[in-house]
Amino acid sequence: MKPLITALNHENNLIRIGAAMALGEIGPAAKSARQQLTLHARDDIDYQVREVAGSALIKVMAKP
Repeated sequence: MKPLITALNHENNLIRIGAAMALGEIGPAAKSARQQLTLHARDDIDYQVREVAGSALIKVMAKP
């Protein structure tokens, strides 16, 4: 999980998108990524990263 959370801060937006998508697919088991996903959903410079991080956050915070 830690490598994916670290990848959310990569300079390449495609890597950030991929990391957010992967964390979303992991779902509630990835709750440790909540803070980073929230930051990227709100503040990432790339609108696509913001959208994917927001979607991933919804999946991560869903009830199992």
